[in-house]
Amino acid sequence: MFTYTIVTHPVHDATASVVPYNVVLVQLDDCGRVLVPTNVVGCAPEDVYVGMPVRVVFDRVSEEISIPRFARA
Repeated sequence: MFTYTIVTHPVHDATASVVPYNVVLVQLDDCGRVLVPTNVVGCAPEDVYVGMPVRVVFDRVSEEISIPRFARA
């Protein structure tokens, strides 16, 4: 993980039930400076840290769409 922030204030009433949550930039191995904006799932906000090893997981939101997210490796 390259960097992160923890969102503690909802930006809309619809997101009030999901704060706090993390927003991270993951640097992909062997891809230079490609940074992927995403979330680390299954990890408490206080456990997220720069340099944390992560692995890709896919959040299937429909038959046609899967969103890449990351989990602790």
